[in-house]
Amino acid sequence: MNELRLNNIIQFNRNGVLLSNNTIEQALSIMSEAAISSVVIVDQANYPIGIFTEHDAINIIAKNISILTPLFDVMSIELFTVPDTIYLHDAYILLSNAGYRHLIVTNEKKEYLGIVSEGDFLRLMSLEHLDKLEIVEEVMDTTPLLIESSLSIQEAAKLMSERHSDYAIVTKGFSPIGVINERSISQHFMNKPENHEILIDQLILEGVHFISKSILLQEAAQLLTKHGVHQLIVVDEQEHVIGLLKRVDVLKAIHGSFFEFLITTIEKKSEALEKLIAQQQLLTEKTNLLNTVINAIPDLVWVKNIEGKYLTCNHMFEHFYGTSCSGITGKSDYDFVQAELADFFRKNDQHAIEEKKPVQNEEYLIFKDGSYEGTFETVKTPVKDTEGKIFGVLGVARDISERKLRERELQEKDDELRFAEELAHVGSWIWDIKNNIFKGSDETHRIFGIKESETITFDQLLSLVHPDDREIVQIHLMNASQTGIYDNAVRRIVIDDKIKWIAISANFSQDESGNYVKAQGMLQDITIQKNYELELERLANFDSLTGLANRTYLLAHINKLIHRNKRNKSNAAVLLFDLDHFRDINDSFGHNMGDELLIQVAKRMTERMRQEDLVAHLSGDEFVLVLEELHNKEDVAKVALEMIDMISEVYVLSDNLEVRIGVSVGIVLVSEDMINANELLQFADAALYKAKKEGRNCYRFYSNKLTVFVQERIRYQNEIFHALQNNEFEMYYQPQVHIETNRIIGAEALIRWNHPTKGVVSPTVFIPIAEESGLIARIGEWTLQESCKQAKKWLEAGHDFHISVNVSMHQLRHHNLIEVVNDALDQSGFSPDKLILELTESAMMKHEDELITMLHLLRAKGIGIAIDDFGTGYSSYSYLKRFPIDILKIDKSFIDDIPYKKDAMAIVKAIISMSEILGYQILAEGVEYIEQADFLKQERCHYYQGYLKSCPIPAAEFERLLDR
Repeated sequence: MNELRLNNIIQFNRNGVLLSNNTIEQALSIMSEAAISSVVIVDQANYPIGIFTEHDAINIIAKNISILTPLFDVMSIELFTVPDTIYLHDAYILLSNAGYRHLIVTNEKKEYLGIVSEGDFLRLMSLEHLDKLEIVEEVMDTTPLLIESSLSIQEAAKLMSERHSDYAIVTKGFSPIGVINERSISQHFMNKPENHEILIDQLILEGVHFISKSILLQEAAQLLTKHGVHQLIVVDEQEHVIGLLKRVDVLKAIHGSFFEFLITTIEKKSEALEKLIAQQQLLTEKTNLLNTVINAIPDLVWVKNIEGKYLTCNHMFEHFYGTSCSGITGKSDYDFVQAELADFFRKNDQHAIEEKKPVQNEEYLIFKDGSYEGTFETVKTPVKDTEGKIFGVLGVARDISERKLRERELQEKDDELRFAEELAHVGSWIWDIKNNIFKGSDETHRIFGIKESETITFDQLLSLVHPDDREIVQIHLMNASQTGIYDNAVRRIVIDDKIKWIAISANFSQDESGNYVKAQGMLQDITIQKNYELELERLANFDSLTGLANRTYLLAHINKLIHRNKRNKSNAAVLLFDLDHFRDINDSFGHNMGDELLIQVAKRMTERMRQEDLVAHLSGDEFVLVLEELHNKEDVAKVALEMIDMISEVYVLSDNLEVRIGVSVGIVLVSEDMINANELLQFADAALYKAKKEGRNCYRFYSNKLTVFVQERIRYQNEIFHALQNNEFEMYYQPQVHIETNRIIGAEALIRWNHPTKGVVSPTVFIPIAEESGLIARIGEWTLQESCKQAKKWLEAGHDFHISVNVSMHQLRHHNLIEVVNDALDQSGFSPDKLILELTESAMMKHEDELITMLHLLRAKGIGIAIDDFGTGYSSYSYLKRFPIDILKIDKSFIDDIPYKKDAMAIVKAIISMSEILGYQILAEGVEYIEQADFLKQERCHYYQGYLKSCPIPAAEFERLLDR
């Protein structure tokens, strides 16, 4: 709204403009015909000089002024004009502050352009910023004008004029019967100017609506818009008038809420700007500090890019090449030294980059300014950017000339001690407290990364201690000044940006005055052991694939959160994410691709979370996001939607493979009555199951009802498992009939569950649960084995027919179908050419390429292949001809409508015709009436099954059916 200017919304209407010599009658006529609340009076040059409004009309009626009076005598000359370039929001502020209901808009020449009223502002102002908790009582007019229905129009107009009221509530007795406004009175005055004595109840506006003072203001505003009215009468429980809500009241409330919104937005932006300025200042301070530190280092320090160009260097390095840093930056070694030496430098740089780790070499360097020459120990370390990509090399060259000389002199003497210290990573040291000089053995110097010959103060040594440990070291030193003993403490030091762990112990010596003058002790580098401990801790608490917190860490974190929530009453939520159809990624592209996808999902979730949040990887394709410090439930839903959208975006895996994957989310809000993390995750899993059940790629919140549902599902899973062990399943058989001879030529094997307490459980109940839990594989194997055994018995009894067995999606997905079929045939001795496997269209399409090979192998053994429920899936000729199919089973939904619906009959005819062309046999499912069988027989369908012959029955009953 604040971006609109008045010139974008006003439309000049010449019909609403009059001259001062025009009459009241002409003004009223225009206002009535155009349904406008005012006319503007201009002079010959189109400059506004007055305005005549409905309120002026009320005054005329009240004073009984003739309608033939010129407008000059009655118009309002106190005009409120604004330029057309003013913003709509600013215009409303001017209107509200001045107490007017109309603004006259002019151009830069002060010529009249149009008029803006309160109604225009209400039309353009959105309700989105309206306080959603504000109620009618807070903004309504509590002293509206009430007039009896027995008053005349002129009496009513007089009261409205005196009260400066544009509306009046008409009452009869104590009950409101309607509303009149200035427009209804002025229009009557125009049409019947001589009749002022007519009673006011004849002008009551249509569509009067009554509301309670306690309803939300936003709801009331919607009622105003919905019914096209300008006011709502507010009544109490006895239907007595207690107030009036007008459009202008809503407008003021909208403006107030929007103004508060703007102030809040400005404050937030100001805070963000202040933080940005502070961050920039901090960055500048850190940069200056870094430059100061680098220049304070006595070694040669420089940084090159990957092409060998210098990026920066310290003051010491400037002496080496005899020029300033600015004269070195952007150039290579070839610009300063001979090509042979430059090649040597370049080779070592590239070696460090290739090894991706620091490399060290010794070089004899001669400073260009002639100030120094000697042997330097140079360490070149690859430098990485924030994304882990090497962009150059950091070089540090340390003068080791003196150390080399000393090493040669003391080599033999120190070999044994050095060997022992190096072997144990133990070093000895002495601190001259009086002179503040620290000396250590070779191993001590190596541990601290200082040269043997270098004199170092204890303060300098303390600067190497990790910042987080310096305070505790100083406390121990203070205690040692009282006891004379520095205990065996483990501390961290930072050397070349790497952390080392050392164990230190020491004894302090005093002089004759009791002052401590010397300390000596031992230290040991225990970095390997400590890192091993830290690695064990990491492995125990973090996932090795994604680097996220694992289940152990998550459970501990949630338990702390539950305890904290009970104490602080803070808002928190746990979101359980499960990738939709992730198994298809593993099956189609391999587990390496699946792992790569999980890593990318983890990265996206980590980038989205706040510092106080936690992302964990449970197992497989399940992730958990723990949100703390929440304001409301809507915040959780918003995060869930953002996560769903983010995770669902395309992923680019190895070999530029692009994949998309959806995600379902179960959400549980942490409450005081929750016991522990396991219970909370169970609730989240219940909500997740609901999300998957209702379409996936969505989120659902936990409710107690969900827990009951999931517990029931889990009980069913356990009972299915025990049913397999206790032989509670039974095979039923439904005959398949040759339609010409009415002879049973086969049977479809259908599983039933004889539950010990629930009775017969429908397959529609337990099959989906078995598929989700993975038990469907065992059920499928049992079904195939039992069916083949029973069919073998019937064959031996002289019944020559085939048996049809359904194959689940799970058996196809895991590629063990051929092995399962071979085992069933081998154990039963059943002939492969009497076995038919039934697959659904959807199952075949999801694993098309892999399935073709598998089906050809089965067909090679003589096993028949049937497509079940044909017509409800893809039903495409292009895929049918790719598969080795023997039988198409027309779905029951088409048979049910025969012979009453022509479209169903046409579809069945088309399927039969197509099957004849492709050489398939046709079996119709669900045949219940003789009329259906006659139609199928007429259309040359081969077989049928259904209640017309028999429902699915146990083996004993089916055998009696065969013997008839």
